[in-house]
Amino acid sequence: MDTERTNDWATEVTGYIERTVANVRDRTVKPAHTATRYLVYGLIAVFMVATLLVLLATVTFRAVVLLANALPAPHDNAWIAWIALGGMFCAIGAFLWSRRGSLS
Repeated sequence: MDTERTNDWATEVTGYIERTVANVRDRTVKPAHTATRYLVYGLIAVFMVATLLVLLATVTFRAVVLLANALPAPHDNAWIAWIALGGMFCAIGAFLWSRRGSLS
């Protein structure tokens, strides 16, 4: 009779410890795991978008150079691409600069 009581007590304590460890894990490890997953996927997305924007700017520049060189002129017309895309990037920068928030 004493052994049944001891086994029951040991089972209860073991179950309590197991539930406590599971609760601690659910409240600490799972949110950290989720946050880390979002951080990693977010960084991958940012790097992919940045790479895409650089490639898009390069392709656009090359296309404007090819179109400018198709014009009948005695010399290279690559300056048209520099002015067009430089003006576009300056306009985008000026717009973003006007939309910035104050630091204080």
